Amino acid sequence: MPDHPLKAWGERWDSKLKLKVAYDPTDKALTPGVVPLEIPAVDIMLGGGIPLGRTTILIGEPSSGKTLLAQLVIASAQRRGGRAMFFDIERTYDPEWFKLTGVDVSPKKLIVVRPRNLEQAFDLAVDALETVKPEVMVIDS
Repeated sequence: MPDHPLKAWGERWDSKLKLKVAYDPTDKALTPGVVPLEIPAVDIMLGGGIPLGRTTILIGEPSSGKTLLAQLVIASAQRRGGRAMFFDIERTYDPEWFKLTGVDVSPKKLIVVRPRNLEQAFDLAVDALETVKPEVMVIDS
């Protein structure tokens, strides 16, 4: 019997499927990167920032800063070379306000999507995640 039966099992299936399916639990590939908000106290609370490749939901009262926080995430991701999509369901996008918060509003770095409703937004978002693969996607509703 091998010294590491779990590892041997993983290697056997990786080889059989010709695809990495079994990971060492300490493998860095399992740890998502983050987009820091660049607000030290908040980044510390979040373990470094907003995790990439995950869904993060911001909940709060109207005018409590949810969109502002999303803009800071977009700006931070862009400074690191990322692209972003902003789904403007409420029709509140203002390029000047976005620029003031550090967002690059050029079409190579940001696309604003104005779907008819939330259902259409989700359909478009799923397609964009599969095709465009933006580093950050915000659905502002």
